[in-house]
Amino acid sequence: MTEPVLLVSTPTVEWHPPVRVCGYVSANAVWEAAHLADRRFKEAWEDGRYGIYEAVMDRLERAIRRDIKAQARKLGANAVVGFTVRHGTAPLLRGAGAVFMTCEGDRWCAHGEGTAVLIDGFPSPQP
Repeated sequence: MTEPVLLVSTPTVEWHPPVRVCGYVSANAVWEAAHLADRRFKEAWEDGRYGIYEAVMDRLERAIRRDIKAQARKLGANAVVGFTVRHGTAPLLRGAGAVFMTCEGDRWCAHGEGTAVLIDGFPSPQP
């Protein structure tokens, strides 16, 4: 069974002092969304929310959380503090430069980062 890794946006975990700072962890996720342009705008709205794009953002965030936790485990951490996720659009690389896609474009991205730490009183990863 995979050992749990706690993700928190705060700089510390109350009542669980850090034993060791294991290192910086980050992850990126990009999703091709060209097929969304083919959907009719009105079809996607439900109760004032645009569910298709929310689903894309949820998918990206799940991938980020999975990758961040895996990196933290490899470093011997059982928590990630200061965890953040940012959503945006992804650059399309061309040669030495980058051309940025807009929200109307086909690529959505998310970047997550934080500090992997070993905290006291929480399950520790097994080697």
